[in-house]
Amino acid sequence: MTVTVSPSLPAVAPVNPLLTGRILPTLVRLSIPNVIAMVATALVAIAETAYVGLLGVPQLAGIALVFPMVMLQQMMSGGAMGGGVSSAISRALGAGDVQRAETLARHAVVIGSVAGIVFTVVFLGWGAGIFRLLGGTGGAVEEALAYSNVAFIGSVGVWLTNTLASVVRGTGNMRVPSAVLLAVAALQVVLSGGLGLGLGPFPRLGMAGIAAGQVIAFAAGALFLAWHLMSGRARIRLRLVGPLRWPMFRDILKVGAVCPHRSGRHTPRIELRDGSVGRIWHRRAARVFARADHVRDRCRKRAHGRNGDRLRQCGPGAGCVVDSRSTGGDAGRQHRTYRGGRARSLVPALHR
Repeated sequence: MTVTVSPSLPAVAPVNPLLTGRILPTLVRLSIPNVIAMVATALVAIAETAYVGLLGVPQLAGIALVFPMVMLQQMMSGGAMGGGVSSAISRALGAGDVQRAETLARHAVVIGSVAGIVFTVVFLGWGAGIFRLLGGTGGAVEEALAYSNVAFIGSVGVWLTNTLASVVRGTGNMRVPSAVLLAVAALQVVLSGGLGLGLGPFPRLGMAGIAAGQVIAFAAGALFLAWHLMSGRARIRLRLVGPLRWPMFRDILKVGAVCPHRSGRHTPRIELRDGSVGRIWHRRAARVFARADHVRDRCRKRAHGRNGDRLRQCGPGAGCVVDSRSTGGDAGRQHRTYRGGRARSLVPALHR
């Protein structure tokens, strides 16, 4: 009996949908979870305004001074530096270099930790001077400090949550970071209301309690994302022990260090305007300016959610083009992705 042995077929590399899928459906699929998470985060700010409004007018004047700084921290950690982290990791994975992506994740944690410490030191050490320089006086500065002295203690938690979420996004997974941010937002709403207003079993801590809700919620989010990455459930594994090298920092900072000016360019104008609220101390003015800030921030976060998906889809393509060993690179696809995202952004723009 003759046995015929068929030649073994060559192994087929797994298909990466970010590189081969249709561009517009992929953009929509990636952006929807991110938009939902960003809207939920903005709604938290609106809820906090309602809580502060129940505490009194001096508290509203105080939050008008500190809120733009809190949002600056959020936009820098989640948008500016977060974009640098996601783009660097997605490029490494697009080039097929998983080890480099894991090394970049470790360097991203260092950057996030250092940035959080800087925010903590600046606002715990010079918060009162900053708020007075912006026009706050008397009770408005006292209430701003009551909030900021607690909120900025947890700056490392905010930075690590957004940094680790950006690491996961860089792998092409948008659902886990969005789900975590949704959970953080829900926990913050519950804890801020309970601790600030003394609801249920919680003591009434006022402005400090509202800020404590943020600190606890983001600390929990950072711990969960760290566990998710270190447990091997993500596409890459976070390894905290290892050497630190400048080229890895540079790969992140060449995007992340350039973008913060876009996050912070409106903050001085907003702070100078809101400082006048601290001087006016008028009930209607305090309410209008505080709530207008939150609505404006909500719109910007929605735009950030739509733009982030373009980065996640262009990054792997860039890595493939840079890596000459890869056959999936298509520079033209990056340009088509960018144009598709720009065209999609025109839809909400028409309603402005």
